[in-house]
Amino acid sequence: MDNKEMRAWTVIMNNSVERKGNDVWTVKSSDGTKQYTVIRWSDELKCDCLGFRHYKNCKHTNAVRKMLDIARHNG
Repeated sequence: MDNKEMRAWTVIMNNSVERKGNDVWTVKSSDGTKQYTVIRWSDELKCDCLGFRHYKNCKHTNAVRKMLDIARHNG
């Protein structure tokens, strides 16, 4: 498991992800002081955090993607 995957699992295990609608989730920051919004746009996930703006990938989108994969496999 690489570092990005480990961070995504940490976000999930801390119950930091909350679904707000069909294609919208909120994800708490690591220190709990901020909240980021992840949206599903077509087949892509996008986040409003600085990491996503810079790298087009972040632990918030990775956590939501993992949760969607788990739901898909258990659904």
